[in-house]
Amino acid sequence: YGNFYYSPPSGAVALCAANLPTPAADPASEEGPAKYFINKLYTGDGGSTLAITGLEFQPDFTWIKNRDQADDHCLFDSTRGVTKLITSNSEAAETTDADTLKSWTSDGFTVGADVKVNTSSEKYVSWNWKANGGTTSSNSDGSITSTVQVDADRGFSIIKYTGSGSGAITYGHGLSAAPEFIVNWRLEASQSRTVYHHLMNDGGAPADQGRIYLDATSTYDTGSGGLWDVSAITSSTIGCVSGTWMNQSEDFLTLAFVGKEGFSKFSYYKGNGNADGTFVYTGFRPAYVMIKSTDVADSWFILDDVRDIDNEAIEYLQANSSAEGLNHSNIGIDILSNGFKCRRSSNALNGDGNDYVYVAFAKNPFKYATAR
Repeated sequence: YGNFYYSPPSGAVALCAANLPTPAADPASEEGPAKYFINKLYTGDGGSTLAITGLEFQPDFTWIKNRDQADDHCLFDSTRGVTKLITSNSEAAETTDADTLKSWTSDGFTVGADVKVNTSSEKYVSWNWKANGGTTSSNSDGSITSTVQVDADRGFSIIKYTGSGSGAITYGHGLSAAPEFIVNWRLEASQSRTVYHHLMNDGGAPADQGRIYLDATSTYDTGSGGLWDVSAITSSTIGCVSGTWMNQSEDFLTLAFVGKEGFSKFSYYKGNGNADGTFVYTGFRPAYVMIKSTDVADSWFILDDVRDIDNEAIEYLQANSSAEGLNHSNIGIDILSNGFKCRRSSNALNGDGNDYVYVAFAKNPFKYATAR
């Protein structure tokens, strides 16, 4: 699978790296993916302030997980501000903890002494995204006003809104393209983290009110009670139908993404049940991949290129679980210059005929990437 063969039709331009599209995060103009997304490992020291440095930007969204203990995932964003903690693995409401993420810096962040982010000698991974440097704006594209922090060029928006408490609503996201992956948090009360993926219905667009949950192993489902209004997820708005927990008279946080050439991809593949597994083309060498089966009850598996520096990548974390970093004979992918390849035959990532959605962010665009 390391070779690629292509015979162009008459008059076509030959396929070579120089002729590939210019990516949304272009290393040639010193704007490579690492300026907007990066994985960072660190080891805790248990002190009151630990500085994590060496990033190429000041993050606006930081996700931290203890690899050595069953601690909650810790998610922070610069719209809500430091110390404001939400999780991916439970229904817990937002909490304020002064000993978690204490600040963002020009090349990283600092954490306090909370064990979830800084236990002496324990290993952590952080995943970091840049949006708009913490600068937000008011957006009135929907039926209610939202506060957005957006980088439309890289397809990432952090959105905060207050629900109206009744009826259907729409709210603006600022991406100028229909979001392909959305996660919603109810900040003031316990509630599942509701996910929209544009290909979660057997590789097709979801039905109205179709959903999966980031904090659960459940499969793709539609049902009563109302959630996403698919027809209202447009180039300007996100919508939810009437009678939903996404529209209480409370504060909510939404993260919305749209795929960008050479930087991010939110797509689908079908497993083949073979150790010589499905190859998934992303158009870049992935730095981060999160995968979820939509028809088998299983976890959201997160793999990256820093916990395993060589193929195959086998140390995984589960967005829906507090479990420490694990290696298992059923989990593994090869990270390639233009995508990833499943290397195990289990239902977790590659069950025969099973459907999987994934989220991927780039290490390098295919135009510049090399295999590892």
